[in-house]
Amino acid sequence: MQPANLTVLRSLKRTVVRYGQQIAAFFNQPVYWGRPPKPLTADALIFFPVENSRLACGLAGIVAYKRRPLAAAQPELAKLEAQISGMAQNELAHCLADDEDLNQTYLGGDAWVAGVVSAVNSLKHH
Repeated sequence: MQPANLTVLRSLKRTVVRYGQQIAAFFNQPVYWGRPPKPLTADALIFFPVENSRLACGLAGIVAYKRRPLAAAQPELAKLEAQISGMAQNELAHCLADDEDLNQTYLGGDAWVAGVVSAVNSLKHH
C-alpha cells in the first residue's frame, strides 16, 4: 500500500502532463514546465520559467514564451569593400611623395572618409 502523499503526487503529475499535452496540441508548439528558456532553440511555451538572474512576478513568473531566433539578413558589403580599397590606394606615403594636400588626398579625402563612415553606420541595426 502506498502512502497517501505519494498517490496524490502521482495523480497531480499525470494531470499536469495531460494538460501540458493538450496545451501543446492546441498551440502546436512544445510546452515545458519549470525550465530555463535560454537553452531552448525552437518556439516553446514555458510554465513556471526558471531564470537565475531575474525574479519575475505575476504573469511573467507563471508563463514565458521563447521564440526561435530570426536569421539575420546578410549585409551588402561590395560598396564598402570598394570604398576601403580606394582608401588603401591613398596611403600617407603615396600622398607625401606626390606633395599633395593631405586634406584632399589622404585616404581619399574628407568626403571619401565620410562616405565610408556613412556606409559603416548603415550596417548598424537598432
